Amino acid sequence: TVRVKNIAGHDLILSGPNGGGWLNFDVRRGNNGLSLRPDAPTIKPHALKAGATHTTTVNLGRYYPLGLPSNYAITASVYYGPLTRYFSSPRHLINVLKAKTLWSQAFGVPQGNNRPVQFRKYSLLSFRDRNRSELYIRVASEDGSAVYATYSIGRVLRSFEPNVDVDSANRLNVLHLGGPQFYAHTIIDFDGTLVSQEYYKDANGSRPELKNQGGSVIVRGGIKTDRDGIAGTPQAAPGQQEVNRVRGGNERPEGLPR
Repeated sequence: TVRVKNIAGHDLILSGPNGGGWLNFDVRRGNNGLSLRPDAPTIKPHALKAGATHTTTVNLGRYYPLGLPSNYAITASVYYGPLTRYFSSPRHLINVLKAKTLWSQAFGVPQGNNRPVQFRKYSLLSFRDRNRSELYIRVASEDGSAVYATYSIGRVLRSFEPNVDVDSANRLNVLHLGGPQFYAHTIIDFDGTLVSQEYYKDANGSRPELKNQGGSVIVRGGIKTDRDGIAGTPQAAPGQQEVNRVRGGNERPEGLPR
């Protein structure tokens, strides 16, 4: 994210030389500068009034090859036309780290009749950042040359190994422990689209688990709940609902300000 403030004393148009982009980056891995991708998009011109600030967010992975685990140094530069020069930001350092692969499986993409079968691969990844572990899914070509999606499906506790299965429609089903006695069932399509995510919790010692019934993957055991773990709890006896009701972490005692 780059923030530009106009202190030139007059309105201006942010635009690059010869119709090029007005925002450039210098990205280095060690002592080597990375080359811009040939298909990198151009950042469009933008009108900026005197004293105003403009903020833009750029996905650097679309501009530079940042796939190798390493340390990277990044500097942003903004072109100022009246002086035909660039103004640069301080240098920022980032680390790209590998995630741990927990599971992977190749699968065929539904192509219809008389069309060659295309194979892709689902992968389940675990990555720990600071004091939190996240569970990621990745959909890629079978040889790994193309990645269609990589994103987190939530926090994960490793005391319960995720249940993974592929249903008859070749959709990925994952059941993982997202909190104490709190499980998430996630369905991912073959192009990486999040189809659904539902939540369960232990109930009377019954732990949720995935079951494949003739190609249909379902959750057996536990009890369905909402994201906060409040809804879906068994009904208490009359007069006991308020005592026994499961409370979410975002609830406060009555009268206490948020």
